[in-house]
Amino acid sequence: MNINNPESAFKETRAKMVSLIKHVKKELAGIRTGRASIGILESVKVELYGTSLPLNQCASLSIPDPTLILATPFDPSQISSIEKAITSSNIGLNPNNDGQVVRIPIPPLTDERRRELSKLVHKLTEE
Repeated sequence: MNINNPESAFKETRAKMVSLIKHVKKELAGIRTGRASIGILESVKVELYGTSLPLNQCASLSIPDPTLILATPFDPSQISSIEKAITSSNIGLNPNNDGQVVRIPIPPLTDERRRELSKLVHKLTEE
C-alpha cells in the first residue's frame, strides 16, 4: 500500500474489502438453516466416472418449496452416487430418491441447532 498516494491506497483497500465480503457471503451461504438453499450443497462432491465433481455439475438443483431441494441427475444411472455423496458430506441431510430425482428435505431447526449456528456465524464473522 502506497501511503504517499491516498487514492491508490483507497482503491487497494476497497478491492480487498470487496473480496472479503464475497468470501463471507459464500461462507454464510453454506450454513444450513431451516430454509432450503442450494448453497448448502456447494461443498458436496460426487464421485462419478473416477473423478470427483461438484454436485451442481452432475445434477440440476431446484427448490420447489422452502423445505425441499430437488437434485435431478443429468445421468439417471448415477442417482445412487449422488445420494451417497449427500449422505456422506456431513451436512446433516438425509436424501431419498424415487428413481429419477433425489429429494433432500430440510428439517426444521431446533433450539440447540440455532445456538450452534449462532456460534458458527459468530466465528465466521470474526475470521
